[in-house]
Amino acid sequence: MSGLSKQIIEVLRKQPGLKAREIATKLKVDKKSANRSLHGELKSICVHGEDYRWYLKRNKKLYFLDFETNKSNEFYLMGYSDGSDTCQVVLNPSLLGLAKAKGLQINDPPTAIHDFLEKIIKSNDGVLVAYTLAEKRTLMFVDKHYKHFSLKKFRNIPYLNLAKAAKKWIRLYKKDEFNNLPPYEKGDNIYMARQKKNSLASIMRLTGFPPTPQYGPGETTKRFNSVIKGLKANKQNFDDLTTEQKEDAKNVLNHNEYDVEAMVHLIKIINEDDPEIISNVRKQLQSGDDS
Repeated sequence: MSGLSKQIIEVLRKQPGLKAREIATKLKVDKKSANRSLHGELKSICVHGEDYRWYLKRNKKLYFLDFETNKSNEFYLMGYSDGSDTCQVVLNPSLLGLAKAKGLQINDPPTAIHDFLEKIIKSNDGVLVAYTLAEKRTLMFVDKHYKHFSLKKFRNIPYLNLAKAAKKWIRLYKKDEFNNLPPYEKGDNIYMARQKKNSLASIMRLTGFPPTPQYGPGETTKRFNSVIKGLKANKQNFDDLTTEQKEDAKNVLNHNEYDVEAMVHLIKIINEDDPEIISNVRKQLQSGDDS
């Protein structure tokens, strides 16, 4: 996004309802240049009425979602946020002791997902944000395999693939910094290093909000299984878990919370650099487009 367009956004943020001529005067540019930006790269961000006064489009409410599952689609945890508060719902009955010990809600996946999507519907113009299409595919899985759940009511909810937005943001604004990032984890082969470099945790190294050393990419399923094993052996009494199992529980909750809060942080940074990136990557929840 050009410097002029960024300046126009700031002007309209502080003083909405200006005409192109007034915007041009404030920025000490000619009216033609201001109109070129308003009708060009700002057309998805700004809108004018019949009186030709310009406004920023009202921001849609964003809802961030992150599931913790294994490769067999067994659910462990769901984390979500409305951009301010982060909530977690335990989705596995074998983790009942963890839920009680940490004061977390526990529910079956269809009910928890339904309640979350209802929040988006009630906001009237909410957008579901997730990193990659993994969460979308998980929702489709639940729709297909749980008889008392249907996505039909929620099919028009916009789905924002933040990984796609981040990729464009990097290409436009962070290409050299990204290329110069060291491997996320030492010792990975070339394939794994490339995969992890594009992960949320890796990209967050560009933002000043990196994960802690305990984040443990690829360790989440093992950690959850460790906690489940301990809870089963101790009749769901969390206090009787070993120190290592309690540490695993702490790390999986922190891992999920970080993923949610990292998305909130990342989207703010992308919007500061170029709001148009976000507005151009939304798809409907049940869209057949899997790009």
